[in-house]
Amino acid sequence: MGKRLALALAALVLLVRVAAHALGLGNMTMNSALNQPLDAEIELLSVQRGDLGNLSVRMGTDEDFERVGVIREFFYTGFKFVVVKKPNGDPYIKVSTSKPIVEPFLDFVVEARWARGRILREFTVLVDPPALSEE
Repeated sequence: MGKRLALALAALVLLVRVAAHALGLGNMTMNSALNQPLDAEIELLSVQRGDLGNLSVRMGTDEDFERVGVIREFFYTGFKFVVVKKPNGDPYIKVSTSKPIVEPFLDFVVEARWARGRILREFTVLVDPPALSEE
């Protein structure tokens, strides 16, 4: 019994270590406001050498939205996802639109694929109105 438990724990530790090194999608930072074209950043976590070379990011499919119980709004088709690097070399996903966002609440699913895997992540974002300027 003790050997089985030790083997199970060892396997669990290996799985956790493998999962810890898998690419992940972190928080989303909004750089735009309501009634402006979307300008946001999604942080990339645990990026390994070679992950960025074939990383593709897009809006989730209708099935992905259905799986998480989210309605896929038509205007989500205008979202663009591009992997870029900050001046310090850290990669992130730039999310943008050419048209202004008029919905104050966004709830969507992002899919990232690379050679070693695939990940889906739901993002729920409140789009704040622009700050009023002082007169």
